[in-house]
Amino acid sequence: MNKPKVDITKGMLNGIIFNDLVAREMRDMTRRKLEELYELAKANRVVWKGKGVDNRWKFKRPGQTPIFKKSEEDIKEAYISYISGQLKNEMSFKELFFEWISHKENVSGLGAKQIKPSTIKRYVNDYSRFIKGSSFEKKKISEISTADIERLLHRIVKTHSITTVCFNNVVGYIKGAFFFARKEKYLIDDPCFLLELAPIRGCCEDIIKNDTDITVSDEEAGLLIKAIREDIKKHPLYMPNYAILLAFLTGMRIGELAALKWHCVRDGRIYIDYSEHRIDYRDKPSEIIIGEPKCRKHRVIPITPTIQALFDEINAVQKNNKIKATFVFEDKKKRYTAAQIGNCIRHRCENAGIPNKCIHDIRRTVSAKLKLSLPVSSVSAILGHTEETNGLYYNPDILSEKNKSDALSGLWKSHKSLINTSVVKSVTECYQPHKKKGKTRNPVIIRFPA
Repeated sequence: MNKPKVDITKGMLNGIIFNDLVAREMRDMTRRKLEELYELAKANRVVWKGKGVDNRWKFKRPGQTPIFKKSEEDIKEAYISYISGQLKNEMSFKELFFEWISHKENVSGLGAKQIKPSTIKRYVNDYSRFIKGSSFEKKKISEISTADIERLLHRIVKTHSITTVCFNNVVGYIKGAFFFARKEKYLIDDPCFLLELAPIRGCCEDIIKNDTDITVSDEEAGLLIKAIREDIKKHPLYMPNYAILLAFLTGMRIGELAALKWHCVRDGRIYIDYSEHRIDYRDKPSEIIIGEPKCRKHRVIPITPTIQALFDEINAVQKNNKIKATFVFEDKKKRYTAAQIGNCIRHRCENAGIPNKCIHDIRRTVSAKLKLSLPVSSVSAILGHTEETNGLYYNPDILSEKNKSDALSGLWKSHKSLINTSVVKSVTECYQPHKKKGKTRNPVIIRFPA
């Protein structure tokens, strides 16, 4: 059966794409075919050269002002660019999304600012989870309205019961793709501009964590340390146990603990110069490396007598077993990774019979305890982040109710006239409880003024 002929010339000359078959054929056009269209446009006076005073080259755009250029070469390039833009206007959201991702990979910064393969992988995974297979991904970007996006987001929230953070990520992908389309001049208007997100975001199911869920109380710490010490008696060479103890004493990150080298423990200080990182690749398995600390922020932690005693204990265990260790948390065979330290604290929490905690929970607790006696700037210097970050994310409430009661009682202690205790002379129970049809009424207590 012969393939039907399509008159693409008429549609292109008028700037109109009138069916999907035309669009598919135009996407396959080579430069030569586009130049043929240009010549055809000249022959049909869609592109022409002015006469008289205004002798510039021009071409018509449906519903828009004509394009003016001084030379024919410039008008030719402008016309071909316009035709190519018409093609891009017909791409689906799926095509736009993956072109946007490719663009982000190509123009991202170098070194620490470079977009990571794990980030790209998250974009693609979220797209597959929430958008793939929907009618939205097949829709032409020129036909997608603000209401279409809102309906998509509402369906995602209702179907997947996502959190606010996840919702904001998905919105960011969609906004990023359409912003890229506008930069590339695939679209004139951005359908994301008028999005009303608050009502949809309000349907997200967030898990609200109390400060007790993200910190370690004194009671939990006691049980956890006891469980660690009991396991050390059985397995003295299992180094992740010691790593957790050092986290309690310093608030170090899990990657910094895993990468701590003995030559960084000297002169009464711990020099945080290394951290473990996972490098993800798109075409091969992930790789664990030792690199610089987070945000390349090197810092120094003073060694207290307690910290020194722990280092002496670890050093003695390694020497007794003839281990020539480069890393602090290393046994006869290997260095222990951050993942292994994370698994260890989970198992010790189970042994201790307390809720599951992680190294970051210990870090938050250390931060909160240090701020009881140190200024925020000093705490930030020890933990390795900015004062703003410390205030936003490392400021949990760890005080007991008694601590708070004592603090409230201590307010304005020197101002005894703040309260007049002589106003209430006596408390009289003037209404005695009595039974009535099997019911007991509570007494009413009236306070008589002096």
